[in-house]
Amino acid sequence: MDYVTFIKEIKEKVEELVQENLEDCTVFVHDIIKNNNVRMRAISIERKNDMATPNIYLNDYYSQFKKGRNIDDISKEIFEVYLDSSKGLINEVNINDLRNFSKVKKRIFYKLVNYNMNREMLKTTPHVRVLDLAIVFYILVSYREGAQAVTMIRDGNIKEWGIDLSRLCVTAYENTWTKYHPVIRRMEDIISEMILDSIVGDERDEDNDDGDLIKEETCYGGYTYAQVEDMVKEEMEKVKLDRNMEMYVMTNEDKSNGAACILYPGVLKKFADKVGQDIYIIPSSIHEVILIPAMGWDTKEIDEMIREVNRTQLDPVEILSDHVYVYKRETEELGY
Repeated sequence: MDYVTFIKEIKEKVEELVQENLEDCTVFVHDIIKNNNVRMRAISIERKNDMATPNIYLNDYYSQFKKGRNIDDISKEIFEVYLDSSKGLINEVNINDLRNFSKVKKRIFYKLVNYNMNREMLKTTPHVRVLDLAIVFYILVSYREGAQAVTMIRDGNIKEWGIDLSRLCVTAYENTWTKYHPVIRRMEDIISEMILDSIVGDERDEDNDDGDLIKEETCYGGYTYAQVEDMVKEEMEKVKLDRNMEMYVMTNEDKSNGAACILYPGVLKKFADKVGQDIYIIPSSIHEVILIPAMGWDTKEIDEMIREVNRTQLDPVEILSDHVYVYKRETEELGY
């Protein structure tokens, strides 16, 4: 079955599920242009009068189908994903609110994207260029932990609101700094947590009186969570390649669009003063950056590493840039 036929059958089967379980809903398939001009086909289920509806992308489902997954099973999962994703995302902003700046101004935020990779989108989108990046703005239509619905702000929006780019910037900056607090953590601490989670997972023995022992039948059975944590940290110290090279990850508390934190007032300065060095900033994605004290590293090698990761590991939608940035401690300037 080719992709077009697959999409047609999925839509029909999801429509059957909707008709059996919901009222006043329409199922439609549409193309979405995402960050970095990535085009994706999505299916949506729209309730009457809803402002926010989840987009469920179909590319991965088609890959699963080609590997043998049953199309009925895929359709049921899509319907269940809709039901789960739509909880708490409905009706926080209605369509009329979008026409009134005073109604949405506290929901306006900004994020960072690559300028060249989004040239087409930026033609009709208010933005501020920063080096080879661009600050763009969006309305947080609805939010819950782990999910959010947003709509990008276009030139037509600010024209209708009767505001200029400067007013939009001030509003978005204040909201973003207030809601999305920056978080900087050592890379090795994050890796330790990931290893610990993979080792322990759900293996804590809840029936044990101590409440913190690992289940006996596992390889760390009988140890406490704290003891396993110490073991992991000890092993991390053994494999640390360069004790003079510290890597830090900066994002926000939501871990969403956290690369924007590099523009928060005083954040890079405070970090640079703490480590006593200029800072190399590796744009690992639109959601986070890696900070490294600048101590004579070959930036060409770092750039090649970034490009390799972008090519082989990162979702194209999440790419921010393909080279390192430098924050100068003395001049407080961000550059290449």
